[in-house]
Amino acid sequence: YWPEDSLDQPSKWNQVLSEGTWGKIPEISSVEQIGEMRWLLTTQNDFQIEAQILPLDLDGNGHRLAELSHSGLLHANGGVQHDGKDVILLYDHIVGSTDSSTILLELLEQGNIAKAEKLLNSIGMALGRFHTTAASFKVLPCNQKRWNDRLKKLEVSLNTNTLWRAPHSPETRTTITHRNFSLDIVLVDDSEDIIISGTHDFILNSILGCEPRNPAIRDLAAGYVSLRSTLHSGGFPEHETRLRRALFQGWSSTCPPSIRSNRALDGHRGGVIIWEYERMLELKAESIACGSKTEIHVDQWLSEVTGIQALMFTSRLWSAFSLLCFFAAGILLFGSAWGIVSRFDLLFAPIFILMGFGFRWIYRSKAPSPF
Repeated sequence: YWPEDSLDQPSKWNQVLSEGTWGKIPEISSVEQIGEMRWLLTTQNDFQIEAQILPLDLDGNGHRLAELSHSGLLHANGGVQHDGKDVILLYDHIVGSTDSSTILLELLEQGNIAKAEKLLNSIGMALGRFHTTAASFKVLPCNQKRWNDRLKKLEVSLNTNTLWRAPHSPETRTTITHRNFSLDIVLVDDSEDIIISGTHDFILNSILGCEPRNPAIRDLAAGYVSLRSTLHSGGFPEHETRLRRALFQGWSSTCPPSIRSNRALDGHRGGVIIWEYERMLELKAESIACGSKTEIHVDQWLSEVTGIQALMFTSRLWSAFSLLCFFAAGILLFGSAWGIVSRFDLLFAPIFILMGFGFRWIYRSKAPSPF
């Protein structure tokens, strides 16, 4: 059942919430529209809940996140699904909370950088705890081809002058992700507890064809991009590196070790930066879809992609030198075993090995930072 006119009567809501439901579905006694797709519903027990209507849903991620029952998420308690897609999600009505982007700008305006770092660290810890819960439910292999195919689709649709594909590490595994993580949906209550809201598919997820299975570091990258947007809009871009580090340190202190392993975060294999690239492309696509101007910091970041790729290509020379040194050491050891290399020549083998490790260290040190 779906009414042809407005959902402005409790009886209509009770009918809508009578089929295809899951979770807690209360009897509604009064309704009030509080947003374009949001309604405040009062139950017969005078308990208030928020109803989020989803005109376009990708694959029921709101229901999936609710199944985690993670205490740090403002997840749905019930809802309506059709063909595996969320149609309505019901949430607790939260009062007395402020989004973290607003709090961050207030702290920076006051010059309280230390407290701003503490805030970002707490947000990172909350995100890491969510990823720990998500990884305990589902971890799937790396999905490199689909991730790179989506980048190609975004690049072609936007007609960008960038082309970037990542040879993702096998350690970059798929898990349940938030999909829409940003500082705007991170709420801080009066007790300074962190709650991550926005646990449903946004309309643009469906319009842009969001890949449903992604690694946890995609959420981290979205947090970085959101932080950058907040700082640039507020006039504090000089604090970005410092606050990114605080967010990363908080996240890495609570997420599973497998998610934050060196190989999973290796910028040469994609790491976090390739997901920042994807998010920047999404923001540009969102601006075009909404008929608005792309934020300056987005175009600026995308204009630097070629330079980032050039530096990464140069860094690969150090990896090549490392392999050559290890190969030379192997030839000497093999030749010694067959008696075709003198003992004097064999002395160069450990030197080549040390040089190989040295070049490898340089190569690793020049990878894009995870923060």
